[in-house]
Amino acid sequence: MWHFWSEPAQDSALRSLVEIYEREHPGVSIELTPLNWADGKSKLQMAFNAGTQPDIIHLGQDWEAEFRDAGVLADTSDANARRLWVVNARALVEWTGGPTTYTLGLCTSDPHNVIKRCLPLIWQGGAPDFYRRLPISADMDERLVHALWSLRNRAVNNAIIEPSRQLDERFLNGEIKQLYTGMWIIDMAAARNITSFRVIPTPSIKNGDVLAITARSAANTNAQRFIAWLAAAPQARAFCDAVSDAGFAAGDTTAGQTAGLSPRLHAHHTAFAQTVALSSFLPSTPIMLSVEPIIEQLIERSYHAPSKDAIRKMVAEAKRKVEDVER
Repeated sequence: MWHFWSEPAQDSALRSLVEIYEREHPGVSIELTPLNWADGKSKLQMAFNAGTQPDIIHLGQDWEAEFRDAGVLADTSDANARRLWVVNARALVEWTGGPTTYTLGLCTSDPHNVIKRCLPLIWQGGAPDFYRRLPISADMDERLVHALWSLRNRAVNNAIIEPSRQLDERFLNGEIKQLYTGMWIIDMAAARNITSFRVIPTPSIKNGDVLAITARSAANTNAQRFIAWLAAAPQARAFCDAVSDAGFAAGDTTAGQTAGLSPRLHAHHTAFAQTVALSSFLPSTPIMLSVEPIIEQLIERSYHAPSKDAIRKMVAEAKRKVEDVER
């Protein structure tokens, strides 16, 4: 199994579950290979091209369609060959500890995160359907222009524009009033004994982690049994308890991560669960990862647009690029 939970604590949590499974299933051995987000996708593609792919791969749901379309996965319409494992979402957090330096944190120069942290703001700004249905280009219209102009006005009205990690640090330092971020912010705050923030449930992007069996696996039956076990609620909950980034067991956003928590932490987890419940997956299509950098560049350029008409031209240019990908 190749997976993207490669940070030491994440990898350790997954290995602990694998050890339990191996003890309960003598004769089955599971070899884990961690990947990272920077080059993991290219390593997978090279492995498939060379015929050295693993039996199981862990993918973000937004990547699955591309691999499925390439024919390298077992029939993912079969629940035995594909399992939704954990789900999460970026949520709106608000500093409650007093005056802040910046009203809003906006993400830049951080692939995959510009979309996740900024799309909810675009939806709120007047383009509620953008990037939520296909074709993407169909909603690159005047509503999007208006929403990006609203975002631009927020950007120049005492917002700060930085990559994700810097934004999280500034928020925990009490510098940013509002920010979209992930569940890890709870653990980061708890480690520093920071209590002056709340989580505000709003519609956001639901992210899912998928376990899929590869088409040429020689261990299909054992792979099916293992992913069914790992994605089942007890094991998925245990993994989420150990890995704050993971979110919630798929289909279970009300239990599993709140037992024994303090009332304050319970409230934060509950609000993230409510965010997941309010949120939806982005469309599943093989072209999404090609469209994403075009849209992220559009968002980042709009932060500094001199006029609404300039944004209108940016949207038209980006729309042509998206249409080229969609053809």
